[in-house]
Amino acid sequence: MLQLARRQGGVIRMAQLRQGYRWERISKWVGQGHLTSLGRGWLQLPDPDHDLMARFTRAQAQIAEPLILCGLSAADYYGFGVVTDNKLHVTTAAGRSLAAPQGVVVHQAPPRSPILEWPDFRVIDRVDAAVDGARAVTGLDVLAQLDAAAAKGVTAEEVSRSLSLAGRRRGVLQVRRWHGFMAHDSGSAMESRTRTRILEYGLPEPETQILVATRSGNRYLDLGWGRYRLGLDYESEEFHTGDGRMASDRRRHNGLTDERWTMFYPTARDIYTEHQQFLVKVERALRAAGWDGELTPR
Repeated sequence: MLQLARRQGGVIRMAQLRQGYRWERISKWVGQGHLTSLGRGWLQLPDPDHDLMARFTRAQAQIAEPLILCGLSAADYYGFGVVTDNKLHVTTAAGRSLAAPQGVVVHQAPPRSPILEWPDFRVIDRVDAAVDGARAVTGLDVLAQLDAAAAKGVTAEEVSRSLSLAGRRRGVLQVRRWHGFMAHDSGSAMESRTRTRILEYGLPEPETQILVATRSGNRYLDLGWGRYRLGLDYESEEFHTGDGRMASDRRRHNGLTDERWTMFYPTARDIYTEHQQFLVKVERALRAAGWDGELTPR
């Protein structure tokens, strides 16, 4: 019976246990912590696996309906998840409304493209997963989600086709607004969020992964405008003292300034809470370098 529980992702129905054990034995296991009650007649083994496949298997066993991984969970499965809400997102072939265990969200949204299917596992199409992942997030995370999918080979043209099938589903408009800015070479989600802030503010679209030849070797900048020799490198707030990285960062910066590049190093605070003040400075530097365009907020 415990082997059956493991095959079901670490859960077993009380009725299944009662086929082989008396109530007194089962109650003793629960009292000793060998099993935990989940309610609705379900018990769970201690310390079950929490990876995506195990959670899917548990959910399918508890719901007793063929499920299909979708939304943020599907994006995570394909390797381009950027945001997680720690829930398992699933749907069914007919988009049925079903009672779900804690931590599982059943969406009433049937797949709009052929799914990937194995005997015990199903997931929506990869491009639909990219679109639905971007539909599920808001604000700064939309372009970050699309860029992450682009880095795995999803194209803007594929996204456009998926959007046409999505109709008026929630979040479609925000994906339409940003999918034309997808970049396959964004180095991180925070770089994508930095680019989002720049575009929202109305500055010209920055280039990504800019190659700059310096006396000490070639350098790549996260974002910038080569014409104006102005670059941005996202600066994670890591503690560099003692590991040699601070000295390396300074050499890198000095090599860029020797080539007459003006550099900005935004941090999370500059992107999340103080973006207006930060972008005013970037705008001033761009105009000082010769840009004379009008701000066109996206």
